[in-house]
Amino acid sequence: MSATFYRHLLHHLDVDFESIPEGDLQLALVDRVRDAQLTERGLLVLVDEAQSMPAEVLEAIRMTTNIMLDGRPRVYAVISGGPKLDETLALPAMEPLTQRVAARCYLHPLKSQETRESVRESISGCGANPDETISDEAIAAVHHACSGVPRLINQLVTCAIDVAAEANEVRITDTIID
Repeated sequence: MSATFYRHLLHHLDVDFESIPEGDLQLALVDRVRDAQLTERGLLVLVDEAQSMPAEVLEAIRMTTNIMLDGRPRVYAVISGGPKLDETLALPAMEPLTQRVAARCYLHPLKSQETRESVRESISGCGANPDETISDEAIAAVHHACSGVPRLINQLVTCAIDVAAEANEVRITDTIID
């Protein structure tokens, strides 16, 4: 599994990894990342849905953050995931990775008013008028249906836009949300 991770990184770093033996993929990554031509500040690896990754891949991510040049780290990782990620990080085998964690942030469900503000800001950000686009009752229905979970809120509002468009409606109502 870690070989797949290394291949993925090497691919995005424009390294031809096809002829590199599996056991040398990590070394090839070290060589590429230590190349000062890559970037002055190094490489940022963003990992989403980390709760579904095997421990072996999380360890490969940790090992990748060990790459240094002139005493400075060359690779930084931002790992995000669901509640199961905390369970994984609590395992004794994950202690070396856990020791590297600089900050843990948790996104809790939004309160009703926060959902309202978020939906309205998103609509405004798209250049539309929230008052003309979605009713307050629809936003309340979104919050109730999604229990304030931001990802679900975004998904439901996106679906509501599609449903409203198919119905030739210019405003999203609680009926559309239902």
